[in-house]
Amino acid sequence: MQHEEPLNPDLVVAAPRGGMPIGRVVADATGVPLDIVTGKKLTAPDHSDLSIGAISADGAFWTNDGVIQDIGVSESYLRQEKHAAQRKAQAKKETYREVKAAEPVAGRHVLVVDDGLATGATMHACVRDIRENGADRITVGVPVADPRGIEPFTDSVEGVFTVLSPTDFQAVSRYYDDFHQLTDEEAMSYLLF
Repeated sequence: MQHEEPLNPDLVVAAPRGGMPIGRVVADATGVPLDIVTGKKLTAPDHSDLSIGAISADGAFWTNDGVIQDIGVSESYLRQEKHAAQRKAQAKKETYREVKAAEPVAGRHVLVVDDGLATGATMHACVRDIRENGADRITVGVPVADPRGIEPFTDSVEGVFTVLSPTDFQAVSRYYDDFHQLTDEEAMSYLLF
């Protein structure tokens, strides 16, 4: 997506762990603080690789209603999955808050970054979390994105910026030479710069 005027965020927020190196570079380049927003995917019964939604640590959630309906996910399963995923997101948030206190988002232009966007489930939950916490404007930035994952954001954020958005997108990892999973300690170190 092209943008005519400078982005000028007030705050960069990254999704730990993979978004932290990207977030640090973007925060340094724009001269604004870096913070985190945590979310966890909700997975389908018996299909841990199929996302049916996501939830943030603060309880903002997004569900892929089409997939949920197609595979027949029950309300009780969805409720249980939301609860378990939110607990994991809260635990991660608490761990990162031991290193750095939260930056306020209310009234600010927040740029949300991650290492890539496939389905966009976690990003949806994170964007909703930031909006519910009072952000004035929200923009999303990722190095690589599935074009189908970008489309649902067009009405909910100021813009989605990406370097690559290939029509033959298969997985975020495919576009990195090194896509090793960072430890929480490595990811948290990006908050300390």
